[in-house]
Amino acid sequence: MKSIYLRNKFWLKDWLNGSPVRGVYNYVRYFDTHSPEECKQLQDAALQRIMDIAVRESPFYAEHIESLELNCAPQLSDFPIIRKKDIIENYDRMLVNPSRIEGQEGRPLQERHTTGSTGIKMNMKFSHQKMLHRMCELKYFSRLEGFKSHERMVVVHSLELSGDDQRTGKVHCRLSDDKDGNILSLYLCGLDDCSMDMLYRILVKEQAVMLRAYVGIVAALAAYVVKSGLPKPGIRLASCVGEMLTDDVRKRIKEGLGCEACSLYAMEELGLLAADTVPTLDEGNVKRMNHSGYIFEVLALDSDTPVPFGQPGRLIVTDLFNNAFPIIRYDIGDIVVQQKGDESSHGWTQLESIQGRVVDIVRAADGTGIIPFVISKAFKAVNYVGRWQFVQKSHSKYEIRLDNIEGCDVPGLVAYYKTLLGRDADISVIVVDRIPTIPSGKTKLIINETGLATMEAFNGKN
Repeated sequence: MKSIYLRNKFWLKDWLNGSPVRGVYNYVRYFDTHSPEECKQLQDAALQRIMDIAVRESPFYAEHIESLELNCAPQLSDFPIIRKKDIIENYDRMLVNPSRIEGQEGRPLQERHTTGSTGIKMNMKFSHQKMLHRMCELKYFSRLEGFKSHERMVVVHSLELSGDDQRTGKVHCRLSDDKDGNILSLYLCGLDDCSMDMLYRILVKEQAVMLRAYVGIVAALAAYVVKSGLPKPGIRLASCVGEMLTDDVRKRIKEGLGCEACSLYAMEELGLLAADTVPTLDEGNVKRMNHSGYIFEVLALDSDTPVPFGQPGRLIVTDLFNNAFPIIRYDIGDIVVQQKGDESSHGWTQLESIQGRVVDIVRAADGTGIIPFVISKAFKAVNYVGRWQFVQKSHSKYEIRLDNIEGCDVPGLVAYYKTLLGRDADISVIVVDRIPTIPSGKTKLIINETGLATMEAFNGKN
C-alpha cells in the first residue's frame, strides 16, 4: 500500500506543476507503442534540434562542420564518430555554456560518472530536460519488465575499501535509503558468502520487489541461495546491469532466486538504451530499443559502413536530449547484432544480442579476431555452471580460469577452444578461489592482455 501512496503522491505533485514528467513519460510510451513512420516527424525534429544546438553552441562540433564547407544544413552523417577519449580530450569544447542551455532556467547541471571499467573514467553533465528523459525512460521500461515505480527496490553498488578494511575484512556493506523510502542502496565490498548472506537477509526483511545489481552479484546471490538451501528471497524481478547476461547465467538466476531475470542495457554517460522483453526465454532474448531518446547506427567493426541485420557491428549512439552536452555519433565500444523490426516492436529495430566490447576482442593463434560472444559460448556448450574468466596472455597463449571444476568437462572445453583458436593455441585451465572483480564491482569475463589493436585485424570470424 505504501508504494501506491508514494506513486499517487508523485504523480499528483507532477500534475500540480503542469505535468512535466507525465508529458515526457507519454512521449517515451508513444514511441514504444507506435511505428517508426508514425514517430518519424517527432524523431526528425528532435535530431534536428540537437544537431542545431551542437553546431551553434559547441565549438567542437561547430569547427568540424565549418571545415566541411557544406552548401546545405548538415546531416547526421556529416558529424564525426567520437569515442570516450575524444570526449575527455575535448570536454570543455563540447560542453554548452550553462547560461545558454535550452530549458535549463538557472537550474544546476546534474553530473554522473562512468565506472572506468574500460580503463577510462569520465564525468558527464546533463541538462534538466535530459534528466527528465532518463527518469521517464527508466520508469517506463522497468514497468514493462514488471516493476511499478515506487515499489520497494534494493540497488547494489560496489564499495571500494581502504587498505585497512581490505586486510581486516571488517566492512562488508553500507546502507542508505532514498528520500521517498522505496529505494534501498546497498554498498557491498565483495561476493563472499558473508556479503551474499547480508544481501539475502536485506531482501527478505525489506520485502523487496526488485533487485538491481551487476550480473556477477545477482548470479553470486543465486548460487549462494541454492548452496545454502535457503528459501527464495521473494523478489519478483532481478534487473541485471553493467555486464553481459548470458542465457545460461539467466537460467541459473531464475532458478536460484525464483524470479524473472532481465537485463537493462544502459550507460552512465547516456542513459537507458534497451531492455529485455518479458517473459524472458531460455535463449534468443531480444531487447526493445529506446528509440524515443536515441538514434542508433550499427557500423562494421573495421570501417564506418553500415552492416546488414544479423551481422555484428559497432553500436553508434546519438543522444537526442542532452542540451548541456551534445553527444552525436558516439561509438560506445560495444559489439551488437541488430534485428529487423516486427509486429511485436511495431516495426522498430531491436537488439538481437550484445556480443561484448570491442576492447575484449581476442585473436586466434593465426591473428583472426574473435568477438567475445563466441568465446562465451564454449561454457554453455560443455554445461559449465561455475564462474569463469578467459584471458589472452600473448598472441597464442590463453588461460581459462574456473572457480569450480567439479563436473566440468575440461578436455571438452580445451577441445572447443582448440577448434576456435587453432592447433597452435597454448591453452591452460586453472582453478581459482574466486573470479576477481574490477574496482567498479564488475566482473570482466574476457580479457585481452596483449595490448594489440584488436579491431584492426578483425576479419569477421564468428
